[in-house]
Amino acid sequence: MSTSVVHHDFPYAEPAPPPPPKIVLLAHTDLHGGGPCGRLLLHGDLGDKPMPPKKKVSFLPETNTMVHTYPPAPQPTPTPSSAVVPKIPPPCSVSRNPLDDKVYSASLSWSTDKISEFKAYVQQLADENLDTNQSLTSQSADRVTKVITMTLLRYPELDNFKEHWPLRCVLIYHLKNRSRAAKQSIDRKITNWCGEKDRTTAKGSSNTPQTCSRRRSHDDEEDRANNPVQRQPVTLPKVRLVVVPDPTSPLELAQEKNYALRSELSAAQESAKHQAAQLEALRAQLFQQQATIDNMTQHEGEMEAQFFGDQEKIDKMTKDVSALYPQLLASQKQLMECNKEIDRLQRLHEERTSEALQLRHQAQASKSPLQAPRRGKRTNLTPVHNISRRPIEIPLDPAPIPGSSGRAEAASTAPPPPSTDPEVEQIAQRVAALLKDSFVTINGKSPKSKPSKKKTIKCDYPKEVVTYVNNKLRQITLARFDVQQAGDFAFHVPASARLVKACGDGLNNDPPAGLFQWDFSDGYGKSRWNDLMMQKIVNLFLRDDGANGVLAEHGVHRDFLEQKLGEQLGRYRTSWKAYQPRFLEAQGRMETQAEAHARALGANDQHLLSSRSTTMKTAKFTKRKDTVDKTIEIKKLDGTAQDIATWERLLEMLILLGEQGMSSEDEDELEVDGIKIPVFIVKICIWREPRIVDYLRLVDAQTAQFKGVQRPRGPKPETRVRKPGNGNGVAKAPVGLPRSLYNEQWLAAASPSYLKELKVSKEAFELFVAATGRMGS
Repeated sequence: MSTSVVHHDFPYAEPAPPPPPKIVLLAHTDLHGGGPCGRLLLHGDLGDKPMPPKKKVSFLPETNTMVHTYPPAPQPTPTPSSAVVPKIPPPCSVSRNPLDDKVYSASLSWSTDKISEFKAYVQQLADENLDTNQSLTSQSADRVTKVITMTLLRYPELDNFKEHWPLRCVLIYHLKNRSRAAKQSIDRKITNWCGEKDRTTAKGSSNTPQTCSRRRSHDDEEDRANNPVQRQPVTLPKVRLVVVPDPTSPLELAQEKNYALRSELSAAQESAKHQAAQLEALRAQLFQQQATIDNMTQHEGEMEAQFFGDQEKIDKMTKDVSALYPQLLASQKQLMECNKEIDRLQRLHEERTSEALQLRHQAQASKSPLQAPRRGKRTNLTPVHNISRRPIEIPLDPAPIPGSSGRAEAASTAPPPPSTDPEVEQIAQRVAALLKDSFVTINGKSPKSKPSKKKTIKCDYPKEVVTYVNNKLRQITLARFDVQQAGDFAFHVPASARLVKACGDGLNNDPPAGLFQWDFSDGYGKSRWNDLMMQKIVNLFLRDDGANGVLAEHGVHRDFLEQKLGEQLGRYRTSWKAYQPRFLEAQGRMETQAEAHARALGANDQHLLSSRSTTMKTAKFTKRKDTVDKTIEIKKLDGTAQDIATWERLLEMLILLGEQGMSSEDEDELEVDGIKIPVFIVKICIWREPRIVDYLRLVDAQTAQFKGVQRPRGPKPETRVRKPGNGNGVAKAPVGLPRSLYNEQWLAAASPSYLKELKVSKEAFELFVAATGRMGS
């Protein structure tokens, strides 16, 4: 309601009734809000229950602590190992102007563009995930947490601020503005809707605000014209009429339905995204499976084609074999017939030869009747090829008759007279033809293949000279090839195949004088490159030895030096070959360099361990044999000993066992009263007869007695520990021993193939019971 003040020329105004009030809708004015009266229905009365007071927003002074009305963000549970990092609290000025860029620039150290981008991103998330018609405190906690999580993924530095206050301030202010704008929009729509309804119902009447206003203006003009005296103006209270929309209005229903549809749309979008991701994963899996199926199909086709090809080859070979089988049978039958014919002819030939010899004997007897006839000798010939294995017996010619040396010599040297029997000649021709066709030799001596010549130099030089040559050659080789020991050639870089091939092709491609590299290829023994290298090393050897050296003194030839150097070259290549990668058939690939080195190092360690074990076994065998020999010699000189046969039996047993029959030993330390004593842990020979241990203990006891009477020179004998827990030896059992020296249980558990390799001797060697009471006599 509005009033106007009229100025008159008269100082006094006559009393008059006030003008009628003019009712104006609040929507047609600049006033907003319900005011203390609240919202009322059009032409409605106030209810009995008072309206609740409207919420107001007030700002606290800067000195007070800001109180948050929203629930705090969930904090992670601290662990004992994680350090507590203090969060940045919000400044006091943030409550007055939440969207002030200066506050964010000072707190976050961000540029203006980044702050604007941050606000726009948060507002977008709020519009997509939150209800913009409600404040932040009225939102769902899950949706708010989702917005905070998505923002922290893009701006992780916000996690350093207490309760993420920059993000929450933007959300509070944005949702407040959105809800206020939504309410204002609803109020305008309701007001317009109510105004249209009012105009529709009161159309044609004079109660509209425009009609009332025009009428009041006209009445005022008439009053001023009729009453020249100014009247005293009367001020009336303002009345505001606020139209409250019906809760069940179509607009609210449409808004609720729109919100529900938006929620369903968001859920459908999330589900569609999830299903799209699953669909992409399934497509990728399908493509992978399809590729696998295609590869398997292709491989199956190749295998099928290979199978058909192999089947065709097998069929062809079967046909060829079927065609050759009758020929083979016919040839075999023909060969058997030929063998039979050869046997018959040989028997006939022997008979005819005997007759011929008898005739010759009779002829010689008729010429010298005073000498007694001598019968011829027979000899066994080697089996004839392609005939039966029955040996051929051919008697030799009789010895010459004494007294007629000239005639006998002439008779022995002259060929036998030809036989006049045509049947014998025919048989001899047929035998010769058969033997020629069947490649049969009567004497059984086939020509031997000529052995290949190998360049070997007979070594008649003293042992000291050979040792000197080997050491000198090794010293020069290691110095020129820049290595410390022979095992270092495992990492030697051999000459390239191109240089080796060029050197072997022409004389102008010799290796440089200062280059020392071996050719470790497969044909290293016949490589011209290696020959030139060995010549250079031999030349250096001869230069160092001089004209009056050891070689000149003993007449050592150059070929002998090259032979020894070639032997050393073979050992160098063996060391290098052990470290080269090999093909792993089980895995179908080549070894890596690390795997090859590990394998070679393990083999080298095993070789050193085996060599050391062999050396210890040799020393043990030599010591025991010397002890037994010395004991037998002493007892024989004594003349009164009764156990010489026992010691001789021990010597036979030691010789049969040999070096491999000795037990293995491992070095160890045994602590006695706090003092560590070096000992040898004796391994158990599981293959050896257990009673042999007692016999060897007798020998060791005699050895200890011999050392007890000697002067204490050299290292002292170390203790040997024998107990069941020492473990079994890993050395192989010696082959060819009598059965009594093997463990019967071990033989029973061995496989037949291993027993065949063991070659157990059938020689009888009975063990005995030694009389230990006469030990040391």
